[in-house]
Amino acid sequence: MAFADGIPPNTAGQHNNFDLEQFPTQPGESQPVTPWLAVTPGYIRTLGQTLLEGRLLDERDALTAVEEEALLSVMVDRAWARRFFRNENAVGKRMRQGGCTTCPWTTVVGVVSDVK
Repeated sequence: MAFADGIPPNTAGQHNNFDLEQFPTQPGESQPVTPWLAVTPGYIRTLGQTLLEGRLLDERDALTAVEEEALLSVMVDRAWARRFFRNENAVGKRMRQGGCTTCPWTTVVGVVSDVK
């Protein structure tokens, strides 16, 4: 069983801006904005997508007040990885979400097949 806050591609849940560590937004430019889905670890398999690089989400990625060692993690699809990292591997790249400059980094842990 899996849960998400939207169903791609028509109801993506929400859209969010972010700043890439490797390619920060320059003064006067707008941060990139893309659709975001909050999902449980089994979502990718339930949707029938496949893991292309890295790993899927798991219990390490759930941030709670008790588990300060938890990771802030995202999985991205191949189209996102190509858009922002062209010929590089997106796994391990970091971003800050929502325009926050003091928030912890979120790390790309996996790249999955494109959402159809």
